[in-house]
Amino acid sequence: MSTQRIERIIDLKEKLMEDKQREIENTLGLMNKITNGIIGIDNNINSNYECMTSTSISGNDFCVIKDNLIYLENRKSELMEQKEAYNKKVSMLRMELIEQAREVKKLETLKSKTLQVIKKARNRKEQKSLDEIALKKQNI
Repeated sequence: MSTQRIERIIDLKEKLMEDKQREIENTLGLMNKITNGIIGIDNNINSNYECMTSTSISGNDFCVIKDNLIYLENRKSELMEQKEAYNKKVSMLRMELIEQAREVKKLETLKSKTLQVIKKARNRKEQKSLDEIALKKQNI
């Protein structure tokens, strides 16, 4: 395989790695938004509990707050599931990124060895030419 082909493959792999890194950053940004949403819901739940315990409220208001708490707990559970899914996605993307980095390293090693083989072949050819010139001079 020529070094130019290997170089093109390396460039392609590096671009894929950049895409994976961007995707990881985007996913982490979404996770931060979800985390902030969870924190907001927790604050809202706490304020509802404080409202229920600090003042005397009517039965109707109690039911409304209770229903709101149930909704908030369900929403929090949904957000926690989404966060877990994003965590798994980030882990998977990181593993893919590591694998691509390994492939790039292997390709760079292959490129280096290919260059060494080419250099050895040139050196042998040059040495053979020099030996032929030396033989011709001795015969003259």
